[in-house]
Amino acid sequence: MVEEEAHRRAMESGGEADELIAELRARREADVEAAWAEEAHRRWKAYQRGEEEMLDFDDVMAGIRATFPR
Repeated sequence: MVEEEAHRRAMESGGEADELIAELRARREADVEAAWAEEAHRRWKAYQRGEEEMLDFDDVMAGIRATFPR
């Protein structure tokens, strides 16, 4: 629906469509940032309650490199 509106505006005026697309991208980025902040907070609270464990970055990366060698 929104993409259709962007396409319609693009046909009428390139400038307006560009503005709409930029606005949509900014909204999506803000939504993604908010979702990640919420997820980080959820994980931190779970860790504090003892429901999650922290993993060492170097250990995780070593496991990834072993699983996906170059």
